[in-house]
Amino acid sequence: MKWRRASILSITLSFGTFLAASQVKFRTIVPPHSVIVGESFQVQYVIENATPFESFSVPSFKGLKLVTGPDVYNSNSGQSKNIVLTLSAIRDGKFKIPGAICIINGQRFRSNDAFLSVTSVESSQSAYFLAPGEDPWKKIKENLYLKLVLDKHTCFIGEPLVATFKLYSRLQSKSNVIKNPGCYGFSVYDMINVNDHVQAEEKIGGRWFDVHTVRKVQLYPLQAGSLIIDPMEVANRVEFSRSVINKRTEQEISENMYNRQSKEDNATGIESYEMTLRTNPVKIIVKPLPVKTVTDTFTGAVGIFSIKAVVEKDTLVQNEANSLVVDIIGAGNFQRIPPPVIHWPHGVENFEPSTDDMLTADQIPLTGRRRFKYRFVSNEPGEHIVPAISFSYFDLQAKVYKTVSTKDHRFFVADAGRVEKRPALISVQPKRVQWFEAVGLGLILAVAIWIIARARSRKPDRPAAEVTKKPDHPSLDETFHTVELKLASDEKHFFASLEQALWNFFQQRLSLTGSELNKSIIRRSLALKGISTDEVNEILKVIELTQVGVYGDATLKVDRQQLLEQTKQVLGRIQQFII
Repeated sequence: MKWRRASILSITLSFGTFLAASQVKFRTIVPPHSVIVGESFQVQYVIENATPFESFSVPSFKGLKLVTGPDVYNSNSGQSKNIVLTLSAIRDGKFKIPGAICIINGQRFRSNDAFLSVTSVESSQSAYFLAPGEDPWKKIKENLYLKLVLDKHTCFIGEPLVATFKLYSRLQSKSNVIKNPGCYGFSVYDMINVNDHVQAEEKIGGRWFDVHTVRKVQLYPLQAGSLIIDPMEVANRVEFSRSVINKRTEQEISENMYNRQSKEDNATGIESYEMTLRTNPVKIIVKPLPVKTVTDTFTGAVGIFSIKAVVEKDTLVQNEANSLVVDIIGAGNFQRIPPPVIHWPHGVENFEPSTDDMLTADQIPLTGRRRFKYRFVSNEPGEHIVPAISFSYFDLQAKVYKTVSTKDHRFFVADAGRVEKRPALISVQPKRVQWFEAVGLGLILAVAIWIIARARSRKPDRPAAEVTKKPDHPSLDETFHTVELKLASDEKHFFASLEQALWNFFQQRLSLTGSELNKSIIRRSLALKGISTDEVNEILKVIELTQVGVYGDATLKVDRQQLLEQTKQVLGRIQQFII
């Protein structure tokens, strides 16, 4: 039976690995137009739907020179990577850009080959050159602009729409994002941000533009009506030359580059101009969901979902802890999925569930699963039944409400006073022991007794009072050392470091792991240790503040040093009760 289970597990894991491998996309991207001899250009190797790769091999480029790279950029979800190499051509002609090779989960993947044309003469004057009498502001307006691209302007509550902010440029420019758009009334999931360095080229009006994806998000409207996507603002410094230079223009964009001095700012004949680009506010019309057939268990989930549940132990004794695990699987607005209502049988005491998400933000809509883990105990012996668990959602494709359910789940609670181990019944045939077998066994037993007695005589007695000392937990200064180093960094990095330090503190002091690291279980665990409600509420407010700082769009005006010191003081009082 064990071999059979192991075989099934092995087959399942192999099939899961095969599915993951079958979804991996590995592409080679080169400029879609001709480049000039001597000018630099980028080759991108994009890996989608992949876990971290084990190795990446850069191919050789005949007739081309490697300038920089490879530079590796990760998507927010960590499932996509962009490996960028900057090359230059040393002669004209048509060149083959070979596919690269990477190893993912032990499997070998190769991207496609691509082809690039290189010419010795540029077809048009570089946009870097500012001719006598030419209006620089007009040239900037024609060759540099910011654009918001939406996949739809009308949707239902909970239906995802994708907003992409793109910067189009043909100029030598450095840009800084000074205002990210507010998306009030939406749940926001980032897909691409400026630090991902996602770049492409598009031909508009017969001219090629460098196109930088500044930000790409999934938006899930939370209410019906007219919602507004606020403007994004980008500050730019554009450089022109009064000399006739065939220089390939380059666009740099960041969120922390503003006021960086250009190496060519003071060069002869170089002129710099500063201006701010912004998108227009955009109105989104959100339609309400139908109300006639809303089921009792509908809570706002929109998409396509299924549900499954399992009781971890089907047999236990009185007051032994057990868990009911419920998974909601599918695609849609997972943020509107609360814990399903469980109709617990009589005699069962349950606790607030923990929540754990495994979502892929690179896919539209969000795909994956949300897991709820309910801990419970029972002091009543006998069979117990957890009735079927139902979950309702609105199917966008069929435009109807649907309900999915699990089966009933049974578990048996044994009376703790009557639990006893029964010896296994083994049928043994009587065997006659020969005299020489008895003598041999006696000699073996005598030698074993002599060896044990000799070993004991050589081993010093251990003092009865000796107790193995448990390793000490890291001090608060050690736990928050990384946070101290992040005091001067940007807001999200500081709050992410503070949040991680808090989780590490409770993981070590309360022996919590995995999905147990949540505010509900921390609240209950601290209360059981006798810690006052005021102390518990104070530290939970700090956790909530870190989550707003990491995942929210608003800027938090707090004294970081004071917040850190107050946090350490509260934890210092708390750990007196739990160590």
